[in-house]
Amino acid sequence: MMLALFSLSAFAGATLFDDITMTGSVTAGDWEGTAVGIAYGGTGAATDTLARTALGLKIGTDVQAYDADLATIAGITLLANIQSFLAVADYDAGRTALGLAIGTNVQAYDADLDALGGVTGAANAIPYFTAEHACDVISSSANMISLLGSATYEAARTNIGLGDTSSVVHSNLDLGSSGVVGSLDLFPATGSMGKLAILAANSAGDTTTTLTNASQAGARTYTIPDAGASGYFVMSQAAQSTAGQIDREDLSEDELVVCGVPLTNIVDHDGAAMAAAAATGRFGMISGGYGTGTLTLDGEAASGDSKTSTCMFEFILPTGYQASGDVNLVVTAFEKTGVANTSTTLTAEVYENDGDGTVSADLYGTFDHTDITDSWQTCTSIITDAGLVAGDRLIVFIQMVCNDTGGTSSTVAQIGKVEIRCDVKGS
Repeated sequence: MMLALFSLSAFAGATLFDDITMTGSVTAGDWEGTAVGIAYGGTGAATDTLARTALGLKIGTDVQAYDADLATIAGITLLANIQSFLAVADYDAGRTALGLAIGTNVQAYDADLDALGGVTGAANAIPYFTAEHACDVISSSANMISLLGSATYEAARTNIGLGDTSSVVHSNLDLGSSGVVGSLDLFPATGSMGKLAILAANSAGDTTTTLTNASQAGARTYTIPDAGASGYFVMSQAAQSTAGQIDREDLSEDELVVCGVPLTNIVDHDGAAMAAAAATGRFGMISGGYGTGTLTLDGEAASGDSKTSTCMFEFILPTGYQASGDVNLVVTAFEKTGVANTSTTLTAEVYENDGDGTVSADLYGTFDHTDITDSWQTCTSIITDAGLVAGDRLIVFIQMVCNDTGGTSSTVAQIGKVEIRCDVKGS
């Protein structure tokens, strides 16, 4: 052991240790002795490095060399949570200890969420995806946000003014708009069994068609009949006359419906069957025969004189005739072989058959064409209709007069068609 050299004169005669007593002094020079063993309080080494090694204090092996950072750390007192965290077995346990467990405490990374986080928010803005992992926002409104925040379907319908499913009430509902077609489709309970489609057709003058139900005491079911491929039916605005059904009176009126009178049903003025040739005061029924098919009523020929021909028929006003509705007698007439010195006139008489052998006053109104020429003319007489009802029987006489002052013309009055036209409902 190497000892430092110092003066011992001050310690002369002093007892330094129990077993060592200074008896003299070293005044000058170096002195050395054998290394004192560890058992005797020494280090058993001649140098400090060997001394540290001998004592098990070798720097870098047995003890940590001094480090300012380590000195700082050594001054920190670790809390229990930090000590617990430093003792975790793996990363998952470490995240759990920190309250950062993925999927429980924090969201795992997702590319869509990353894209969503990249957009800039604004009041009432709604984010949406533009592509995979790509987002944008669309401007909206407070009303739309309120709609999206509806707790139930009923609340959503209320937010947009549609009420609930049990009672959707509107003062007006437009399907489509002017120039844009709208329609309403109603489907039955069974699939692929058709539908009821309500469409609006063009109306002249931009008019409106309104469907209004009449006052009724109870529930009603109206069944639309199958009118066929080309049929149709029309309901009028009249009040429903019988509960649960549509009567003829409830239908719309067709004006001046043509009711043809077969020429073969027309007889002589005295009721006798009409002959195939004209006779005095009588028409003849002239048929062109098979292969031609023409049929006319020809009066007696006038040649240098005047001839009057009269015929008659009975007509029953049809079931759908409307009381006191319009009634017209229409005759299509012709003057055959007409020349400058001839003339032909048309007139008629119409009576209501009272059924007791008597008749009413003449209901005939003058034809709009009474002078018949050598071209076919449609002549109309307006019958006095006051008091007439469906089922009334009309006795109709038709008379034509030919005047031939030339003497050789042989002028003949002809009838080609006879009709009764009247106002009818449900024709």
